[in-house]
Amino acid sequence: MHRFRIEVSAEPQSLLRVLGCFAQRDIVPATTRMRVEDSRMQIEIEAGNLPPAQAALIAAKLREAVAVTDVALDHRVPAT
Repeated sequence: MHRFRIEVSAEPQSLLRVLGCFAQRDIVPATTRMRVEDSRMQIEIEAGNLPPAQAALIAAKLREAVAVTDVALDHRVPAT
């Protein structure tokens, strides 16, 4: 299980752009959590059955996305 923690600007399309990075690779996240604080949106996504290289590639693509300000990736997080 990999946990992606993403911070983005709180804009209407931000959550969809982030989830789109997973959808383009035919990945259904195990869990998705989102909360808005001031002008920022905190998104946490857990996805299983990903090779570490693929998880790193997704994190890199997320860092390039519009409105994304930070991405952290934790490898092999126990399933919640």
